Amino acid sequence: MSENSTAIRGGEFLIRPTAAADIFIPEEWTEEQLMMKQMTLDFVEQRILPKLEEIDSQEEGLVPSLMRESGELGLLGSSVPEEYGGMGLDFKTTMLIT
Repeated sequence: MSENSTAIRGGEFLIRPTAAADIFIPEEWTEEQLMMKQMTLDFVEQRILPKLEEIDSQEEGLVPSLMRESGELGLLGSSVPEEYGGMGLDFKTTMLIT
């Protein structure tokens, strides 16, 4: 976000002017951002989607196991600073992961 930007409240983004620096478009994604995006998609497609029924029926231990796996990949602490055990990634990369 640009230096002068503030947090957006509710639907304010619909009517508030937006600085060009705040626009997030795929053509400007870095190689690292694209890799994180692909890793996230792969995890969802390979580990989450095949187990939707088990997740929905709350199979014991499955969700904690999947959360551990996603944490090991760095998908849970992406925006947490490195000094606190996170990856310290920027806002745009974190948005791609979510």
